[in-house]
Amino acid sequence: MQREVWPRGAGVRLRALSRSGVFYGELDDDRYLSVFTTAARQRAARFRVSGDIDAMAVSDDGARVATVRGGGALVREAETGRVLWRGAELPCGSRSASGELVVDERFIALASDNQALVLSSDEIPRGLPYHSRGATRRWVLIELHRSEPPREFLCRCLGATSVTPTCAVISADGRWIPLPMADASVRLWDRARGQLHEPAPTRRDARALQRLDGDRWRWLDPALGRFIPTPRYPDAIYQRSPVAIAASLGCPVLAWQRPDVLEVGGIPGPDYTEVDCSVARPDAMAIDHAGEHVALASRGVVELVHLPRRERSRVPGVRARALAFAPGGLLYAREDDHTIRVLGPG
Repeated sequence: MQREVWPRGAGVRLRALSRSGVFYGELDDDRYLSVFTTAARQRAARFRVSGDIDAMAVSDDGARVATVRGGGALVREAETGRVLWRGAELPCGSRSASGELVVDERFIALASDNQALVLSSDEIPRGLPYHSRGATRRWVLIELHRSEPPREFLCRCLGATSVTPTCAVISADGRWIPLPMADASVRLWDRARGQLHEPAPTRRDARALQRLDGDRWRWLDPALGRFIPTPRYPDAIYQRSPVAIAASLGCPVLAWQRPDVLEVGGIPGPDYTEVDCSVARPDAMAIDHAGEHVALASRGVVELVHLPRRERSRVPGVRARALAFAPGGLLYAREDDHTIRVLGPG
């Protein structure tokens, strides 16, 4: 299953996989950012950055590089390093209740047409009792060639005492942005129409959800169509919330992982099917270009699910923080020490 290992070389500070699995970025101690092809490991572009960066993401075609540093974001042309767009005060990354911030390519996504940037973030507030702690999740959509301000999507998930990374995801055609919502459903933002699509149907959606009513959060029961008293144990309501989500870059297929089931189907739906698959708090998730394999990384193991046959296999000893399938079916895993491992499709 494991084919190659690319250790982090001397002087390498950061690595990041492109969502397409065709390129990866590398930042060295001299602040040179290089874009390499994964197939031949050849340098495709190189430029120097001014100052440090916390994270980066390479576009699907390797032509753009997005970097994040201290709440600011830049999009550069990979060939020259020229800055094409810049923004400030943009949330990005995952902050735990202890205050630790993790930022990497999972929270940054460039659309396939390089016309849009999506940043995601989540945070658990400190000093709250166990049952009322909740992760505040945000997605920021920036249309890079329009003058309109960034569009922010917000949801608050009570009952989450540890955060599974809220990854930035865009569909293969760049039109749809899947958003796992606080009510345990998945909705799609339509960039073409500028509106939320109807929730993806599922048999396992929670009934109660939160809505911002004026200046305070209240509980709404969609079945009753009215607000209800706050549940005594809100944790139970969100036990079926999506914990990871991914979209194929070769076909219009979307999948998300709930605590005990994997749901997969076409974009924008409406039909989705369930696969029996339980993965505890995945750190990363990816779908291959054919829409047949799903990979999930959790606790030092990569789980591979072959969707047509409903078969599963495991690759132990891989502490992946990012996953990407190449068009030929190879799976690339970027570990927390920035080692890249090349894995087979199944």
